[in-house]
Amino acid sequence: MNLELYCLSLLRNLDDLIEFPNALVNSGIV
Repeated sequence: MNLELYCLSLLRNLDDLIEFPNALVNSGIV
């Protein structure tokens, strides 16, 4: 796999992991 693409996908996954708790907080679940 292209290293650049691999890094981009890692960053995208990190973004999703960070956004998920924020979504929970914003919706008032937590």
